[in-house]
Amino acid sequence: MKYNFKLFISYLHLSKATLSLAVATSSYVGYSLTKNTNIVDSIILILGVFLLSGAASALNQFQERNTDLLMQRTANRPIPSKNISPKNALIFSISLIIIGTFCLSALNYYCALLGLLNIVFYNFIYTPLKYKSQFALIPGGFVGAIPPLIGWFTSGNNDLSPAIIFVSAFMFLWQIPHFWILLIKYQTDYKNAKIKNVTESISLNKINFILFIWILSTSILTFSFPLFGIITSSFNLVSLIVLNVFLVAIFSKVLFKNLISNQLKLANLSLHLYLVLIFVIIIVDKITYM
Repeated sequence: MKYNFKLFISYLHLSKATLSLAVATSSYVGYSLTKNTNIVDSIILILGVFLLSGAASALNQFQERNTDLLMQRTANRPIPSKNISPKNALIFSISLIIIGTFCLSALNYYCALLGLLNIVFYNFIYTPLKYKSQFALIPGGFVGAIPPLIGWFTSGNNDLSPAIIFVSAFMFLWQIPHFWILLIKYQTDYKNAKIKNVTESISLNKINFILFIWILSTSILTFSFPLFGIITSSFNLVSLIVLNVFLVAIFSKVLFKNLISNQLKLANLSLHLYLVLIFVIIIVDKITYM
């Protein structure tokens, strides 16, 4: 029983369950914008995106199993630590792809195609490109922008609206500083693994400044939300303003200090908390004023 539980935990790590749940939640954010959500479709959507996200993570760890051994941050992942064999990891990933695609196909073929497209972007474009270009994070950013679109098409919408375009754009913008913080924090690991890193050609001072400008741009974009009905209540608008002031203040602090370990932890935690609260504000607004 103890061994089975340990193996279960290893598969959860292989699928990056927490991250996959966040991805699935972002798809529900897109669905909530349609204002005609129902419980059954919501469950199928969240389950399908969760499974495909887990599949992409497992496939990525299969692809990078040798590279992961070279990095302290990833050496304890299920495959390098030999808790799961590469063969079983691949079988697990393919199984999740099949089940996840089936779930999204039950909604409509747009959702299934977008789900598979995200795996193509993440596993077959972004992952190999990391070793060739410092700009791999651009297609990596699209990976975060697609799940809200899956949610949007769940209700049968065939056209895009400004609301879903701006939410997807927000997700794209949010991804970039998230990637950069990881690249800076684990630059020695990435160098050992021969992964291209912006720190090789751009000084940390310049990265500080670019990071701040990017965060500021992301923050400004969210103020378009009330214009397109993404946020409608005065309370949620005030919450959005307070949240953005908090985020910009945190990154202002980072801007004027060296990107030392403590600052990176604060920046990364703030960035993730910000995303979760943005999700909460949008979902609550849609549920309350549906």
